[in-house]
Amino acid sequence: MATNTLNKENIISNTHYGLQIYAHILQEAFPADKTLIRLQGRDCGLCRNPFSQGSRTLHIYIHKQDPTSQLSPEIAMHKDTTHTIPPGNSLLFAENYYHLQGKALLQHLNRELHLNLKENPMVTLFKAPITNKRPYRNTTLKEIHHYITTSQDAHKHTQQLRQLPPQQAKMYKQTKFHYVTFSGTFTYCADKDLVEHSGLLCLDFDHVTNPQQLKQTLLEDRQIETQLLFTSPSGDGLKWVIPIDTELYKHEEYYTAVVNYIRQTYGVQADLSCKNLSRACFLPYDPHAYLNPKYQ
Repeated sequence: MATNTLNKENIISNTHYGLQIYAHILQEAFPADKTLIRLQGRDCGLCRNPFSQGSRTLHIYIHKQDPTSQLSPEIAMHKDTTHTIPPGNSLLFAENYYHLQGKALLQHLNRELHLNLKENPMVTLFKAPITNKRPYRNTTLKEIHHYITTSQDAHKHTQQLRQLPPQQAKMYKQTKFHYVTFSGTFTYCADKDLVEHSGLLCLDFDHVTNPQQLKQTLLEDRQIETQLLFTSPSGDGLKWVIPIDTELYKHEEYYTAVVNYIRQTYGVQADLSCKNLSRACFLPYDPHAYLNPKYQ
């Protein structure tokens, strides 16, 4: 797993089990106090509690996730002796304090604590043919966009594909086009071999009457921020890559919800068979592919 990617695990590991999150919040709540947390062994004792008018009712300690193993991962936890807030780890404490959840909370902590964890999602690239399930390498949306808009090989194969009848075109695409798993990094192209979810979802729109019009519609949607958008290899469809927060809902639940939203809002049906984690997306040539400016 990438050590500089913005996710819960890396937030915890880069803040001394999460202790720095507690310290930062307590310093915000009680700026006049110089020493708010003092770790002795694996216990900080009772600290001032911003949820109980500053009384010393917040017990912060280091918890071994598997007490029977010496090598078990450890994490900072808290208990509130007044039961004002539920027990949990530093992320739950921060969630209650900042009133933020999921990705918004992680982004806030990343900025506040100057962790410099990257939001640039990583995905896995596979070389043709489609029967090759072994990864070539992990890559970024920026690199994929560069390939789609500049690759001479992709240009040649895309032109050739669009001149073939349907059955030949299908075989040609499966043997000549590289592909990517937009929803994460994998050790093998199968759902069970997911290494890390990218926080991305790719929807496939096939046989669209007016791809350019749909492209503009998706880019202008105010509910969903487009990350990458390009014309499919066939030329009559679109590949739409969008962000999701798997801390809030499962991958499949997000897919179903977005498909329903697009159908109800715009009367367009996305491919229902593309909801699995390791769904392969062929990479064509599209000089007008859109990439969200934050990746450029």
